[in-house]
Amino acid sequence: MRTKVLFKEIDTQKRKCRICGYIYDPQKGDEKMGISPGIPFENLPDNWRCPICQYSKAHFITLKEYMIYD
Repeated sequence: MRTKVLFKEIDTQKRKCRICGYIYDPQKGDEKMGISPGIPFENLPDNWRCPICQYSKAHFITLKEYMIYD
């Protein structure tokens, strides 16, 4: 008999650069680039770039967590 596993996908609001692995956390902001804490990734200026490798926002992926239910 198979056990059914239920889970919920949760958006952490964090974004990870696919090039260098830098993680943008809106709770921390980006001090180096003058971005205050509390700014969601989607609200960053279009010309914002990864502070490590300088790639654009298009190179970032959404980090998610998963909550598993019994």
